Amino acid sequence: MKLLWTAIPTVLLALSSSAQSTWYVSASAVGPGDGSQASPYVSLQYAIAQASTLSGDTLLVLPGSYAEQINYAGKTLAIRSTLGAYRTILQGSVFDSDSLVSVVSGEGTGTMLEGFTLRDGAGHLVGSEARGGAVFVQSSTLEIRHCIFRENGRRSAAPLFVRYGGAIHGDGATLIVEDALFHGNLVADGGGAAVHLTSSSATIRNSGFAFNRIISCPGDCGRGAGMWFEGATLAVEDCWFQENFAGAGGGAYVGGGAAQFLRCRFELNQAGDGALQPSWGAGLLGAPTATVFARRCVFANNLALSTGLLGGAGAGAAGALLEHCTLSGNAATLASVPGAGTTAQNCSLENCIVWNNSASGPALSGSSNATYSDLQESLPGIGNFSLDPKYFAESVADYHLQSGSPCIDAGNPSSPLDPDGSLADSGAFTHSPTYSGGPTVYCTSKVNSLGCLPTMRHNNFDPSVFGPPLVVFATGILGQQNGLLFWGTAPGSFPFLGGTMCISSALVRTSLQSSGGSSGSCSGTYYFSWTSGYLAAQNLSAGSSAYCQFWYRDPADPFTVGITDAVAIQFVP
Repeated sequence: MKLLWTAIPTVLLALSSSAQSTWYVSASAVGPGDGSQASPYVSLQYAIAQASTLSGDTLLVLPGSYAEQINYAGKTLAIRSTLGAYRTILQGSVFDSDSLVSVVSGEGTGTMLEGFTLRDGAGHLVGSEARGGAVFVQSSTLEIRHCIFRENGRRSAAPLFVRYGGAIHGDGATLIVEDALFHGNLVADGGGAAVHLTSSSATIRNSGFAFNRIISCPGDCGRGAGMWFEGATLAVEDCWFQENFAGAGGGAYVGGGAAQFLRCRFELNQAGDGALQPSWGAGLLGAPTATVFARRCVFANNLALSTGLLGGAGAGAAGALLEHCTLSGNAATLASVPGAGTTAQNCSLENCIVWNNSASGPALSGSSNATYSDLQESLPGIGNFSLDPKYFAESVADYHLQSGSPCIDAGNPSSPLDPDGSLADSGAFTHSPTYSGGPTVYCTSKVNSLGCLPTMRHNNFDPSVFGPPLVVFATGILGQQNGLLFWGTAPGSFPFLGGTMCISSALVRTSLQSSGGSSGSCSGTYYFSWTSGYLAAQNLSAGSSAYCQFWYRDPADPFTVGITDAVAIQFVP
């Protein structure tokens, strides 16, 4: 069962064998404490350092803000919050001299961090470079679950920014990341604004990468704002990359090793502005020395735009093997290299759809090839065709297929059959005659005191009660203001505190969270993850509906509150 960012069922946390101990930590305790439930330790690092804390033990961390850097000190520990990431924060500072979390002494399987928000981490110095703003892992194993990484990567002393791994850096690491969110992390000149891994093996599932950025790039803007991987093996499953920015590989960059991306979405990412490098692979970029495979992924509305002489290409993907992928709405200023493609550069495609991308040049580069694919321009290859794929709702980036689409049963006859036993369809989604559309945005946001109109969005069109969690989020929020998501089971539309209440049934409130960003601006963002654990706790099942919107503090508003528009959801099996 998936857990959630908002609460971790304590019944799961209380399980321990006779050879293991559970120690409690509370930021509000009267220290130093003895680690019992009645007298918890006041500091995480103090708890780790105790001689009585042994490998195999669990630290249960009560809600609060913990302004400290912790080092597992060679102990294989499970460090878990009791009430989830929104209420349990590892708070860094630009004045810190190390990462918020260090795992560097050969810690093994079972080393875990679960249910925290990690923010404002300043990184670990490696020579003159800072790496791993929030987490630094070296020659060790770490499992990260249900964590939020926000706005890590800034420092007060030289260097002023982390260079590699604004949120996480791993070197010789074995890393598992599940149900995590990476938002607004940054690096300067280097790469991996969210995650940077070298000589490592990693599995990353059900995680989101949004608004991560590489800055300070007059010549080379760096690579992989969401992720830079250069190691042994990487598996990325059911993840989403949205509005990340780098010189190349805006969503993800694979510089070496073997990587596979399964059922991922790359949307609104950008590569560009570097004068000394080609701006390729705004969604996904694989280097010639890497093996990159993407299956059932969506690459939509990514931009490879550059003011440099080398231009941009492959806005959707570059240097990858694509199978059952959909590429739509991508655009590029074409490189001066002959044969460049606006949408796919140096790619091999099978059972794909490439449609309605930039018309500034050919969608596929001359070095790309395709079979059994629906292409917006004619290209030699077995089974290729060029017909309107009849997306379900292209205007809202829903690329499921309508009945009657020419992509139905048009895939390679040798490919595995679709779930209904028919021949494989081309594109990222198998056709279902019962599909009626995913979550929809409705109602009207209230203009806030700075004149901004917040907007709600979501990360996928298949909100399954058992599959990867649906994440709803709101942008354009006032920075550094508390807010929360509330929801009900019926829609509404009536005046409320100067805005519109979009829900008419009994309201359910979720945990309070901070919008982040900068005060005095509309740079804040809220997120909420509808995990299977949360759905089960709320008795929501396949066929259930939920209607949700965010409420937040707006001190300069006459009613002192802001309200977003709303998202309507119907959950599927």
